[in-house]
Amino acid sequence: MPGVEWYSDFGSLEHGSSFDEQKHQLGPVIYGKILDHVKYDVGVLFGVSETAPDIALKWIVEYEI
Repeated sequence: MPGVEWYSDFGSLEHGSSFDEQKHQLGPVIYGKILDHVKYDVGVLFGVSETAPDIALKWIVEYEI
């Protein structure tokens, strides 16, 4: 199943960083299930702000008992 995820790191609230000093990432993801016990979550996140990495790969594999 396709989706979109947004990740933000606002930093310390005491300093009140501007948007470009914070790390914001956005990108498409795919959620799925292999057999009955294995789930996965794979995506590519693109940096939206200056300090965020340009591209980050994300993958999670989960085995349920």
